[in-house]
Amino acid sequence: MGIFAAILMTTFGGIQAFTSIYKDNSFNLVDSLLIACIGFLGILLMLFLLLNSIAKLSGKNIYSNQAGSKWYYRHPMFINSFIILTTLIITLVSYKVTINPPTISLWNSVYFIPILYLIFMLKAFNRFSLLGFIKDIKK
Repeated sequence: MGIFAAILMTTFGGIQAFTSIYKDNSFNLVDSLLIACIGFLGILLMLFLLLNSIAKLSGKNIYSNQAGSKWYYRHPMFINSFIILTTLIITLVSYKVTINPPTISLWNSVYFIPILYLIFMLKAFNRFSLLGFIKDIKK
C-alpha cells in the first residue's frame, strides 16, 4: 500500500508543483514548456521506478514482448516518452538560442541538432532501420 501512496503523492505533487510555478504567469511560453518538459521527465521517471518496484515485489514483470538483454528494449514506452520529451527540450533550447543569436549567422542551423538527436535515439533504442521500415510498408 505504501508504493501506491507514493505513486499518488508523486502524481499529485507534480501537479501541485506545476500549479504553483504557473500561478503568477510571469513565464513566456517557451520557458513554461521547458519547465513542464523537465518536470514531466521527473514524474515519468518516478512513476516508472514505482511501477517497476511494484512489479518486482509481486513477482510479475512489466516488460514488453521483446525481452532483450537491454533494459530499453524491454521498456519501449518509457524510452520513447523520454526521447520525445528530450527532443522537445532540445528544440526549445535551440529556439531560445536562435531568438538571441550571436553575431554568427550559422545559428539557424542549430535546429538540425534536435532532428539528428531524434533520429539517432530512435535508431539506437528501437532497432529502427529505414530498409526494414520500407519492407514493412510493402507487405
